[in-house]
Amino acid sequence: MKLKLYSLLIAIIVANSTLLHAQVINCAAPAGLTSTVTTASTVTLHWTATTGVSLFNLQYRAVTPANTAWTQQFSQTTTVTVSNLLCGQVYEWQVQSICGTSTNNVSNWVAGTVFTLLPCNTTCPAPSALTVANISSTGATFGWTAVVGVSGYHLQYKPVNSTISWTSATSGTNSLTLQNLTCGTTYEWQVQTVCNAGGSVNTFSPFVAGPVFTTIACSTPCPAPTALNVSNIAQTSATLSWTSSSSNIAFVVQYKPVNTPNTPWTTITGTSAPVQLSGLLCGTTYEWQVTAHCPNSNGTVVTSTTVAGPSFTTLACASTCPSPSVLTVSGITANGAILSWTAALGVSGYHLQYKPTNSTTGWSSVTSGTNSLTLQNLTCGTTYEWQVQSVCNAAGTLNSFSPFVSGLVFTTAACSTPCPAPTSLSVTNITQTSATLSWASSSNNIAFVVQYKPVNTPNTPWATITGTASPVQLSGLLCGTTYEWQVIAHCPNSNGSVVTSTTIAGFAFTTMACANTCPPPNALTVSGITANGAILSWNAATGVSGYHIQYKPTNSTIGWTSVTSGTNSLTLQNLTCGTTYEWQLQSVCNATGTLNSFSPFVAGPVFTTLPCNTPCPIPGGTHTTQITSSSAVAGWSAVQSAVMYQVRYRALSSVFPSNWLVISTQNLNQSLYNLACGTAYEWQVQTLCGNGSATNANPSGYSPSTVFTTLPCTTLCAAPTGLTSSVLSSGSATLSWNSTGAFNYHVRYRSVNSNTWLFAGSATNSVTINGLLASTGYVWQVQSACGNSNGTVVLSGWSVLSTLITPVLSPPFPNPAATELTIPVQLIEEGDVRVELRNSMGMLALEENRYLVNGDIYVKLSTGQLSGGLYFVYVHTAAGIQVHKVYIRN
Repeated sequence: MKLKLYSLLIAIIVANSTLLHAQVINCAAPAGLTSTVTTASTVTLHWTATTGVSLFNLQYRAVTPANTAWTQQFSQTTTVTVSNLLCGQVYEWQVQSICGTSTNNVSNWVAGTVFTLLPCNTTCPAPSALTVANISSTGATFGWTAVVGVSGYHLQYKPVNSTISWTSATSGTNSLTLQNLTCGTTYEWQVQTVCNAGGSVNTFSPFVAGPVFTTIACSTPCPAPTALNVSNIAQTSATLSWTSSSSNIAFVVQYKPVNTPNTPWTTITGTSAPVQLSGLLCGTTYEWQVTAHCPNSNGTVVTSTTVAGPSFTTLACASTCPSPSVLTVSGITANGAILSWTAALGVSGYHLQYKPTNSTTGWSSVTSGTNSLTLQNLTCGTTYEWQVQSVCNAAGTLNSFSPFVSGLVFTTAACSTPCPAPTSLSVTNITQTSATLSWASSSNNIAFVVQYKPVNTPNTPWATITGTASPVQLSGLLCGTTYEWQVIAHCPNSNGSVVTSTTIAGFAFTTMACANTCPPPNALTVSGITANGAILSWNAATGVSGYHIQYKPTNSTIGWTSVTSGTNSLTLQNLTCGTTYEWQLQSVCNATGTLNSFSPFVAGPVFTTLPCNTPCPIPGGTHTTQITSSSAVAGWSAVQSAVMYQVRYRALSSVFPSNWLVISTQNLNQSLYNLACGTAYEWQVQTLCGNGSATNANPSGYSPSTVFTTLPCTTLCAAPTGLTSSVLSSGSATLSWNSTGAFNYHVRYRSVNSNTWLFAGSATNSVTINGLLASTGYVWQVQSACGNSNGTVVLSGWSVLSTLITPVLSPPFPNPAATELTIPVQLIEEGDVRVELRNSMGMLALEENRYLVNGDIYVKLSTGQLSGGLYFVYVHTAAGIQVHKVYIRN
């Protein structure tokens, strides 16, 4: 069988090389995917094939950790048994059809439901008494108590803060010596017993974790600079010097005015002392520090401890402009305050600056001709700082300004008006293309924002309607389609601003089934592919007035691009080079857009534009400067053909990195703000090349990561530890952790299949989250919010990741059913539930409407009077729709 399969694959590749311009037939996706777990390491996967398809591409991977590489295999049958899996682990899988003789002619991937292998069988005894000995800078010897009658051992190890996967090794005895470790690094490791070298069931024991250990420090220390000194102090300059070891290869000098915690360090990198500072502020006291960078024996770079130099004060300003004095604040409201001061003699006016105390966006500046100023554009419930200077010469010549004088910080009044959320959401008057949405509202609501879209379409943006009252009439909907919707109230605040309510989800609804009288197109093909274009063609449908085409990159998250055509072909010219596209097409039978004017969409074959003609160079010379506890500046060398650069950065984690944040710029550096203190970050940069425009620019790859660590937090705020979870049902769980004394905690969580975090907050050391998906793995973290000594808020880093898996919600049973069918319902919160049983033509056979409490509920339907055959169960709840396929055997 394997020989036939490989022969078929070779034939496909050869045929593909000679039929590049041949017509590609549409390839139908498999259906009816099921999985049956048979042992702790084996599962049987099955699907239903479309007529004429005899080759499939199957891939599967473990759900945890996220982004595990897929394992792929081809199959000529619709049933595949996969073995050698990890016991007790959750897996996801998907399959696609391969049609004809072209490896490019494949269907879309179809995902099967995740499955969980049986728990690990402990008949294979685990090793015990794990030890580490003979630790050196690059090696260690691992040992454990031998297990009688086993064939060997499997060991894994990695640095404890590593974001990469485990490194594996095997041993035939109860010890193993490694010599490829990194000096000065803390490692974790684990070992399991191999009981059967043939790999049959119960071949492996569970992993047992050994004690963490740290390799000996790198042999070449980096001596810190000594004898730090300041000389040649002037009004705007000074010379910094120190004594260094001959092994030093570089120095990083940082300086800034003292007592300015929100001011970033200015950084200078060089290879020797002294360093000349210029552009300093006159009459200002500065602090400074220097760090040495030395070559290590293993080829890396080691940094010394950071040594602070003696502070110094620049010469006094030759200022003849008197400063204001006795600064006061009065008349504080939710969005304003009156700032006053004692007037200085002989000045022409005043220059005032103000900003929120935690702002990283800089000062807002205003001027005044008198000794007071009324501000009216402030944010309610916010603490502000401010400063003022005299203006003695409006022309701005030398000594025309006094030094700035700081006023007392103040806090605006709290935002006073909450906004009640809408209630009693309902849907009526449902037709094929329209529906009426309504709700009850508070009398002080001034506006509502209604959003709706088809369910299970994460890449489709919400359609939005803004109005002042309920109900809202939706039109132009797709027939036979289930929609989700939500509404937000907007209320007037006491300070004249607008406050929004929480977002409330309405009951999902399904438009009436389509009466498909509009014939769809067929025989979709792609030809004339260039670097930025392609010709899409199809067989014309009888009696149609035109066609509606949608296309997008296959990995795009921004939705489809739509165009129309009056003929049975369309030439695209605005595509991106070297990119794979998918597209779909429907007939338009009535240009006025009345009922039944569109056919269903038909998917065309995916295609890839030709590679970009000119390689776009990756930027070099990456470096990080001006590192503070909450910011840093990323820099790089110029690329001649660049029209723009794209920087992405993220915090490093011991298990999973956080999501990339992306910034575009035309400069050769980019400031990174709102960073967490005492946290390691990595960043990369890519070039966007083109002819003077960023539109359709050719991107380079990203540069290697540049890693830096923000300065320590000024006030210690510990991240929570001891994370535990208690699953309440298939849709909710309670998350708990050890208290750190913080006044609040931030919780973020996401499914292992998603890159989008969801957030919750708690004033205690636990929180209950709802809306979880059944039979799904989740990861979550907690962050402490602590009060700082200056009245501001300090956030800890995120805790280590913890995981939970929601239980599987059983399908309807028995299946097939005779006289009674039981339907499990996952209900996140109490509310209305509608259960529909429809036949294979979509006609309603049975319906049950109830108001149920939250939890996993079971609804029973009497099916004895129904005809035998295929039916579909639709369970409508506030969280969405669950659909199941059942058979009645009467």
